[in-house]
Amino acid sequence: MNNLAFHRLSYGIYVLTTQLDGKPFGCIINTAFQITSAPPRIAVSCNKDNYTHDKISNAKMFALSVLTEESSQDLIGTFGYNSGRDIDKFKSYEFTQGDKLSLPLFTDESIATFECKLVESLEVGTHTIFIGEVIDCNVLSNSSNEMTYKYFHEVRKAVAPKNAPTYIEVEKNRDLYECSLCKYVYDEDVPFDELPDDWVCPVCGATKDLFEKT
Repeated sequence: MNNLAFHRLSYGIYVLTTQLDGKPFGCIINTAFQITSAPPRIAVSCNKDNYTHDKISNAKMFALSVLTEESSQDLIGTFGYNSGRDIDKFKSYEFTQGDKLSLPLFTDESIATFECKLVESLEVGTHTIFIGEVIDCNVLSNSSNEMTYKYFHEVRKAVAPKNAPTYIEVEKNRDLYECSLCKYVYDEDVPFDELPDDWVCPVCGATKDLFEKT
């Protein structure tokens, strides 16, 4: 079985957020899709190990920011490769609060946003599919393209974090190097030692000296 076939399915890169007791929570996901149009409902897939997962279950609401191809690597690295258990992900980033549910939205980085009330949860192995009724949504740009998983993988040269449903474990047939900041694993055709000195992590922008051999 060739697991790379899963990369041919259509995915995006999104920031999934919620708010509980006045505190924001969020993570990067790559699976979100519309379920119905009347009433308007969307579904998102979230790993049960993500800190944001239980916060959504308790808050009974979530928001989705659809990232653009120009979205910062640092934002994706912080929200996709770190846990809110360990750091305050929102500390270094500007975000707005939605008009209807006051949920955190990254409007400067997004092509569209959604605020949803949680109406149903479906447990599927390692993940939960949260189904939300859309309370408000907005298109923020008609000139940018949404970031797809294909773009994220082939242009940004990034790999899915282990909590992503699309994660495929890399066969270790050569030395791999992991970013100590965002946990991105370098596994490209050019050996790591031959990369130019000014090369940086495609996810968080860390320099070569912050990578460690795994």
